[in-house]
Amino acid sequence: MSEVFVVFPPAINNGVIYGRNSFSFCCKEILFFSPNDGTVKCQSTDIPKESNTFGYILNGTCGANDQKISISTLFADNKPAEGLSALDLTKLALERSDSAEKAVEVISTLIDKYNKDESVDISPKYAFFICDIKEAYVMNIVGKLWAAERITEGCRAFGKGFAVTTKIDKKSQELEDKLKEIALFDGSSELNFSQTFSMEVAEIKWPNDEPVSGFSAQKMFEVLRSSAECSETIASSFVSVLKESVAVHWFTGTPDPRESVFKPFIFTNDARISTLTALKEDDETPLRKLHENRKWDQVGELLKSLEKSCVDEIDGYVENAPTDELNELLKDCVEAEVKFYR
Repeated sequence: MSEVFVVFPPAINNGVIYGRNSFSFCCKEILFFSPNDGTVKCQSTDIPKESNTFGYILNGTCGANDQKISISTLFADNKPAEGLSALDLTKLALERSDSAEKAVEVISTLIDKYNKDESVDISPKYAFFICDIKEAYVMNIVGKLWAAERITEGCRAFGKGFAVTTKIDKKSQELEDKLKEIALFDGSSELNFSQTFSMEVAEIKWPNDEPVSGFSAQKMFEVLRSSAECSETIASSFVSVLKESVAVHWFTGTPDPRESVFKPFIFTNDARISTLTALKEDDETPLRKLHENRKWDQVGELLKSLEKSCVDEIDGYVENAPTDELNELLKDCVEAEVKFYR
């Protein structure tokens, strides 16, 4: 479903930057949900509403919340007829989590409660990437069984599939015993989660040299664009810059990052986004339909210049608390972009 690139210190001064290219066309629209916005509409299961929930912004099976948490679905297979889908789990984790570790706990609790006990062959399989300002987790799930690896430094890149092997920092209760019961683990060797379920390890290479220092949002944009040169069709791209002071989330909302513009969103007390990023009756967003008419050879360089100017301007806000002036930041950028496509 997606590929993810993440950079921790020392390649950046502080915080975390992660980027995602999505191959799934369920990632067409960008939607914003205010805090305490209501019960998440799950695909096949009713989930009781929490009394207090966080605001979040969603681009298909990835998104971020107002607690500086970002989540992406890397992989999903065997969608359950009952229980929770990858999209359900992404939304529920975003609305209920104030840290990456808490999001792992939320997802594990939900799958334990709502997923069915089924044979491994037909159990839903999910891979999530979950990140906050200090750490990230790659979480791989088969039915009610799961394992997660914690990441706190360096640079990593993940593709579609499982990535948890022998470094298991969190796991479902009695994981090894349950695997022995179904003859998937002998108990004497080191457990390799991906290998146990015959999953090809999905860690991938950086499209360019791995970052060493001075990494930035703009450089992550270029990573995603470079990766697009040798990838299948990319439906949309997303970058989160997570810092203690503020988090900035950048969305294309359009296919192929090489011919798309990254637009910023910052959580404020009265954040609003454009209706141009919501699906209409024809299952397309107005932004995407207008983007189809682009004459990139004529407007591409100008749009990328405006993107860079936007990054430079946003950098001036990053060390300060967001203000009401940023309430319609993404909305303004989307509406400015489409003028070039009309």
